[in-house]
Amino acid sequence: MKRRQLIGWLLRTCRSVLGPLGLASVLGIAHKLSNLALYLVAGIALGQGAQAWLSGGQAPSLWPVAAWLAGLSLLKGALRYGEQYFGHKVAFKALALLRNELYAALAPQAPFNARTRAGGDMLTRATRDIDRVEVFFAHTIPPLLAALVVPVLVVVSVATFADAALAGILAAGLLLTGLCVPLLGLRTTRSAAREATAVRARMAQHVSESVRAAGTIVAFGHEPARAAELAELDAALGAALARGAAAASWRAGLKAVLPWGTTVLLCLAGLGQVAGGSLGLEQFLCLLLIAVPSFAPVLEVDGFVSGLQDSLASAERLHSLVHRAPLVADPEKPVALPEGPLGLEVRNAGLVLEGESGPVAVLDSLDLSVPAGGSLAVVGGSGSGKSTLAALLVRAMDPGTGAVFLGEGNVRDAALKDVRGAIAMVSQREHLMRGTLRANLLVANPAAGDDELRTACQRAGLGQWLAAQPKGLDAPLGERGGRVSGGQAQRVALARAFVKDARVLVLDEATSALDVHTESLVMDSVRQLVAEGRTVVVIAHRMRTVLWVDEVAVLDGGRLVESDAPAQLARREHGRFAALLRRERESLGE
Repeated sequence: MKRRQLIGWLLRTCRSVLGPLGLASVLGIAHKLSNLALYLVAGIALGQGAQAWLSGGQAPSLWPVAAWLAGLSLLKGALRYGEQYFGHKVAFKALALLRNELYAALAPQAPFNARTRAGGDMLTRATRDIDRVEVFFAHTIPPLLAALVVPVLVVVSVATFADAALAGILAAGLLLTGLCVPLLGLRTTRSAAREATAVRARMAQHVSESVRAAGTIVAFGHEPARAAELAELDAALGAALARGAAAASWRAGLKAVLPWGTTVLLCLAGLGQVAGGSLGLEQFLCLLLIAVPSFAPVLEVDGFVSGLQDSLASAERLHSLVHRAPLVADPEKPVALPEGPLGLEVRNAGLVLEGESGPVAVLDSLDLSVPAGGSLAVVGGSGSGKSTLAALLVRAMDPGTGAVFLGEGNVRDAALKDVRGAIAMVSQREHLMRGTLRANLLVANPAAGDDELRTACQRAGLGQWLAAQPKGLDAPLGERGGRVSGGQAQRVALARAFVKDARVLVLDEATSALDVHTESLVMDSVRQLVAEGRTVVVIAHRMRTVLWVDEVAVLDGGRLVESDAPAQLARREHGRFAALLRRERESLGE
């Protein structure tokens, strides 16, 4: 992405900070000028004293000089405080604006295609990358303006009150330091910053995955391999940083030499003019005293140019995430869903996704329907398209061809909040948030009372466990549900769906971690929901638990290979469902 476009996006996103940023810039310029004024007053005092000593006259009083120095020092401190205050105000406001922009962009991308991004990488973009982008506002624009304004004022003043030739020498030194030095190795610095930013994100993801899978890594003795992988990433980061540091070292050396080299040239040229009588001693001393301090603004250019490369590399990663198109979007004129029970229908749905070896058809001309208040089970082997179908039903994604209907209308025509408000979905791996059981259940229905929460837990097979908890509904579940077993976590997710009391319930292998007895209890609760008029779609891995549904659909390779009432399918001697059911019963010794 072009830097001009990236900077334009940053300025538009954080336009509300441009006013305070301008004030911080003005105060910064004033602060640097007040610093030069201190040296200028000292130079005038030294020049007047030297003139008096050489002429044998009376030395000037030091009190006015002391008063000027004290006043300028106080002013310098006040200006510095104001610059820092407004600069940090800009920084923290920019952080908030950028994070708001990111979160607002992530919300429409949830839940399906947000899962396709690595969690550690997304966390890095939301934290470290945004922190680095802040450098663009607080530590780039004010120093850049100061580096432009202050040297120009100094050179013009030297040309006006001293000598144009001396001003030219000073201008040349300032240009070399502020313009040429920062450009030295800039391309290397830019590529190194981009590579270092990418490697840091990969390291964050690697550490995040290692922490989550620590038990598995230790159990299989994979620790040395994971450590070696991290060491490789660390070496790659070190190599990228070293390339940037090599260029920075050359710039640092030149920044140390140029100000004093320019001052030496000014001294040699100025002494000749003083000896010739074309330049006063007072002017010469003032010029020498302000020469080195006048380089302060341009010396900062290299620092913020280097930091700017890191900042813009992070901004580019942030921009790509913010502007990633969501898989689904609200229609311009949403159509309201009808009241009462809702049926589901999938008509000629096809979907092709990009796989590692190219496009893969995960659904192919699929037709399914379940009437309002009815029940449908979807079964099939791994990779048959069952979970993709579940994603279509809740409109986490849209089919490439065909359509999904909720009630009588296409889900594309309804508002996303209405579709997802009407459907409750429980997947195989639901996320439990850190907090209490109550907090996790109230996510589905914040207005639910304790009796409703307990009833939902009872329906999900959590009754006995809940009764044994000293804190009851306020029992802590831990980070990612770490204080409960996998089966209990799945039952909490089921209870959350029951609390929502949606008109349509989609269970995507939501009982895979439950034992047969508990799964049977949960399915009894689901059957009760159907009896109450709810529409239920069960994506199952155990055939015997869905024998009660109105219809079973068998998928294979994204296609519907058979569908009928479960009793009818079970009697088909060469049917796919009958084969799956026989295999399951044989594995149980029945």
